[in-house]
Amino acid sequence: MTIPGLPSFNAGNPNFKVTGFDGWWNTAKPRAELVASGAGDGAVAVGPWNFAEAYYTLSGLIHSTDRPTLMGYRRALLAAFPANAESTVTVLGNSEDVDLIIDVRRYDIPDIRVEANNLLFTVPLVAVDPFKYAASLLSGSMTAFNGTVWFQLFTIDTVPNPDQFYLAFTIDTVPNPDQFFHALTQDTVAAALQAAVLNSPGDVTSRRLTIDVSGPLLAGDWFLLHENTGRHLFTDLALASGSVIEFDCYRQRAYLDGQPIDQHVFGDYLTLEPGVNTYRLITGSVSTGTASVQGRPAYQ
Repeated sequence: MTIPGLPSFNAGNPNFKVTGFDGWWNTAKPRAELVASGAGDGAVAVGPWNFAEAYYTLSGLIHSTDRPTLMGYRRALLAAFPANAESTVTVLGNSEDVDLIIDVRRYDIPDIRVEANNLLFTVPLVAVDPFKYAASLLSGSMTAFNGTVWFQLFTIDTVPNPDQFYLAFTIDTVPNPDQFFHALTQDTVAAALQAAVLNSPGDVTSRRLTIDVSGPLLAGDWFLLHENTGRHLFTDLALASGSVIEFDCYRQRAYLDGQPIDQHVFGDYLTLEPGVNTYRLITGSVSTGTASVQGRPAYQ
């Protein structure tokens, strides 16, 4: 298990052990709208049943013969699980299963004490609305979008002039039978990958998005667009080929090749809305830049 700001637990270091994670295999309790039971007592559940919070109790120990070291880890544990924000914990699969991620926050006072050379801890945690946004990881990719491409269709005049092309016009029989028109066709093949579409089965807005933008892109020539909300997100930086900007919309942080660039971020961090979401990487000129977007639930 990986806890923010601490070495991995149960991963080969005998000084860091998780001895219990109560509730990990439990199903989150359901919630439903309750209405009065007619003229009788009590209430009945109506509408769709959704999952509510999932509760856990994390316990373990940290071993050290140096007491100041244990006190330092005590502060690290308290910082890892604040009561007013969520933390990301990774449960390692140990080559037997996939790693699982859970976003939790502490909802009560933790029990942290020193006995002999061990720092013992028990932390009450809650994952808020774990299946409220989606039941699985959502992901999509996009190429740079420089506007919808329309083109004209010309036809080879095989008889009597096989080396000539002509443009066909069509009679508008309804509602204007005396008019001609020429139909322009959308190049749907070229535009097929120019949007990332994520379909969220949840019923509330979520910021649990991570967006990676890859170069090459010119400074001031690109931005990310969420078509559902009209939100724009961009930086004033250029991206060389091979460079990547990561936008963490949940924590509202941005990184260029792993280095923080928050001071270069403009616009609004994007969201995941209920239903179909369309994201685009808009450029002012033709570019081979790409982007990918991932949305995940409270835990997966």
